[in-house]
This record gives sequence, C-alpha cells and structure tokens, in this order.
Amino acid sequence: MVDKKLFSSSGGPKMPTVKNKAGAKAYDRGDKAALAQYACTGFFGDTYYASGAGQLAAVKELITKVDDEFLAKVAIYARKEAHMKDMPAYALAALSVSNPQLARKIFPVVIDNVKELRTFCQILRSGQAGRTSFGYAMKEEIKKFLEKDPNWLFRNSVGQSPSLGDIIKMTHPKPATEYHDSLFAYLLGREKEGRLPRLVAEYEAFKKNPNKGEVPNLPFQMISSIDMSTETWKEIFRNGGWHFVRMNLNTAKRHGVLDDPEMVKLIAAKLTDEDMIRKSRVFPYQLLMAYLNVQDMPKAIIEALHVALELACNNIPKIEGKVIVAPDISYSMTSRVTGAYTSRATYAHVAALIAAAIMRTCDDVTVLPFHGRVVRLKLDPFDTVMTNASKIAGACTNGTDLSKPFEYLRKKKAHVDAMIVVSDNMSWMDNNRYARHTGARTEWNKLRGINPKAKCVCIDIEPGRSTQMNEAKDVLNVGGFSDAVFDVMAGFFSGEGGTWVETIEAIALPD
Repeated sequence: MVDKKLFSSSGGPKMPTVKNKAGAKAYDRGDKAALAQYACTGFFGDTYYASGAGQLAAVKELITKVDDEFLAKVAIYARKEAHMKDMPAYALAALSVSNPQLARKIFPVVIDNVKELRTFCQILRSGQAGRTSFGYAMKEEIKKFLEKDPNWLFRNSVGQSPSLGDIIKMTHPKPATEYHDSLFAYLLGREKEGRLPRLVAEYEAFKKNPNKGEVPNLPFQMISSIDMSTETWKEIFRNGGWHFVRMNLNTAKRHGVLDDPEMVKLIAAKLTDEDMIRKSRVFPYQLLMAYLNVQDMPKAIIEALHVALELACNNIPKIEGKVIVAPDISYSMTSRVTGAYTSRATYAHVAALIAAAIMRTCDDVTVLPFHGRVVRLKLDPFDTVMTNASKIAGACTNGTDLSKPFEYLRKKKAHVDAMIVVSDNMSWMDNNRYARHTGARTEWNKLRGINPKAKCVCIDIEPGRSTQMNEAKDVLNVGGFSDAVFDVMAGFFSGEGGTWVETIEAIALPD
C-alpha cells in the first residue's frame, strides 16, 4: 500500500482569510501544511506565478514558524516519501544551523547518495541556510559518508559545483582503507601509489581502448564523452535497463544506434515489454516526459512510447462510480513543471495526463476541461492516452475560474461520485468579495446538495500557502504531483484517509 502523501483532508479553516498569488481570496493552509507542501513538491524554480527566489523566501519564513522536530521530519518525509532533492537538503541545512545535533541524527537518512550530498554542500556553502561553513557536526557526518564503499562512491561521483573531489578537499576525511586513499587522490587529480578501486581501474582501461572489451558498469554520464564506435553504443543499449533506454532515446539517435533497423526493433520491443514495465514500476508521467522530449524518432519508437504508456496505466488503481475529471486549461497552466525553459513538460501536460489516464482506467468518466468556462473537447476514450493528453494540453487559453466545472455540473443536476480538479490553484475570475466562501467552494457545496455522498480531490500542481477549497471530509487537497497521486486519490474515494501533517508528525526520528 503506497504511503498517503502530498495530501491533507482534516478540517482546515472554515473561511477564506488570505489571498492567492493571483490576488483572489483563498483558504490558508497553515504553517506546517504549507511547509510540507513546499518541501514535498517545490524545486526553487520559476513558474508563472512564483519565482524560485520567492519560493525560497517563503520556505525560509515557514521554517522559522515550525519547531525543529517537525522540520527534521519534513526533511525525512520529503526525501524518503516524496523523493525530492533540493528541499530536503535545504531543510537539513537550515536544521544544521538551528539544531546541529538533531541535524546529525537525520543526516544519514536524508543524505542517501552523492548527488544529495553535493546538493546539501552547495546549499550550505551558499549561505542561504544561515551560514557558509559546515560546522563540526556536519563535517563529521560528511566524513562518515565518505567511508562508504569506494566503488559505490566512484559510480555516483558524477557532477560538479561542488564535485565529490571538492567536498573531499573541503572536509579532509581520513581514508578508511587503501582503496579510499587511492580514490580520494584520483578524484583530486593526484597520482598516488596504491591499488585503485575496481571500477576506477576498469574505467581507466576502457578510456584507453573503448571499442574492445566490456563496457564498465558505470553511469551513462561517465562514459558518454568517450569517443566510442556505433557498435559499442549498440552494445550499451542492448544491455541497458528499461529506464536507461527510456531516458536516452535521443542519445541513441545521435550516435547512430537507431540507423540500424534491428536496433530500432530491439529498443521498441524493450520499451513495450510488459514484464519490464511492471518490474520498473513505471507510471504514465515518466513516459509522457519521454514522449515530449524525443526528437525525430523512427515511427516504431513513437508507437512504442504510446503502447508503453497504455501498459503503464495498468498500474493506476480504478476509481468506482461516476468520475468527473476537470483539468485546468487556463493560460497560466502553460508554465513549465520544473520552472526551466529547457523542460517541455507544463502544468497542462500533468493535468491532461491525469484526465486521459483516468479515462483509460475507469468505467464511467467525463472530462471537463475549463478556464473561464467549461470547454467541451472531442475526446475519444479509444484514442491513446498520449493522444488525448496532447489534445487537452494544447487547448490552454484565458484566465482561471475554478468554480466553473462545479457550476456546470450543478446546473445540469449531474450525478457525481468522485470529482478530480487539476489546476495551479490560481483561480481569480470568481473573486466575489461579498461571498462567504470562494466561488469553487460555494458551487461545490451546491453540487453536494444534489450528490451528498460525492467527494472531491483538488490537485494543486504548484506549491503554495493557499487553496481554493478548504479541507473537509468531502474534499482532499493534493499538493504537487507524482505518480503516487493516483493511489492517494483512489484511497480517498474508497473511504481511506489521513492527514498530510499527521502523517509527517507520526515519523519516528532516529535515536
């Protein structure tokens, strides 16, 4: 059973008391829930309504309003359950200033790989967490981290600013073994007598003669700059796992691998291997990202991605009853999910994917895209998920009125068991300062008068302090998006529940 994360369904504020980033009234989440959402869904990147600097400022302020123990639990939850990178590292860095001993206890839990260590060191050295030095406690924990298996350290040493060598130089760890001593010297660019760890030796031998012998079992980034023949690249893709192939299709094309019809056939077969998809635990979002980022692919590869996405939908739990999905297609939904213009994925793609995937998996689904009004797009449930998602995401325009899908259903006296609204939560067109509640909550209350057992999940893709629907037993607010959201929604609609803050507070801290 997936851990229920990114959500809150407790009572919450009864009246809107704040304004959202679009200037309309909204319900305040509270300090702990707001910090948890930023930590589990934020990325310090620019979006349509918020800058990365603005998100960082909000997190800094919220950290001062919660106790150290909750901050420690947020850092653990954000890393282990939400699988975030920047936010848990920042929370740990802030905690290392306010409570070094507690930070030391959770360090091994939050810093679980070299990339996360590099992120933590970069954040701390930047001064954004309150100081630029590591301090005794954090330096000692970093030294312990560097006692890990030297082959593992080398395999994960990809990256700069700081590099693993930079961290070694800053912390002066005592090598635990002869292999550590040789590895540290190697990463610092120094020649030293002694036996190199096995992977380092294999890597150096491969660099000297890359087109003979086996390719070492190292990350793609470590070998991609080596001048290899097309045949060697073919061997890499023959042996690569499912996720490696999905993530490196453009690389395969760039190095001539896809010029070979047999390799195209092999890669397409690998992408659509149902057993590999199940074992890889792949979900639709990852495949949508692959589809959006491939360029000039052979037709067989594009078709394979469509098929793979259909197969991945088998991992989505079914929601019973009459299901309504309302994806926001206002202009602000064209903001990039990661905040980076190099990313092709937008909020609209996430909303569209959820709608199209639920169309595929549930028996009775109506999709109501909306901006300032409901827009009836022609969606064929027999089309692929990718096709329907592209239709929805391509229709973005105008402003946001979150009340419109509720109002539309209420006027039609429609039957509703489960409703899912996917938005950046920046409704502003329904802003009536004389009303007791937001337009969305007012219309939902009226719709529930017709459907008293109906429940609603509001997925707010962008982290923030406010929400347009106050939490209650009939409303669950989801902060951010990951593929686990499908399980969270199904659990809520089937009667299971819990609160986000309570889930975090229940975490047992290390002794």
